[in-house]
Amino acid sequence: YFSGRHSDAEKAFTKAIALNPDDARYHYLLGLSQWAQGNTKTAEGQFAKGRELEMAGKPGARSINEMLERIQGAPRQALNAYRP
Repeated sequence: YFSGRHSDAEKAFTKAIALNPDDARYHYLLGLSQWAQGNTKTAEGQFAKGRELEMAGKPGARSINEMLERIQGAPRQALNAYRP
């Protein structure tokens, strides 16, 4: 995701979720990858799932905040609309 290869990131995070579906970071990053490609409805579903997991502490907010520090602007605003 961070290198701008959003299609590749989408595939990688889809695989990561298949192996570990209970990590909000994977869902948020998958959603951000989809959002960057214009798939906003699909991204919103991932943001909602990430929110659910974040509220359950999977993982804690500190880990999520550290991962999201590099994401700014419109993508971050779209994601923050879903975060608890």
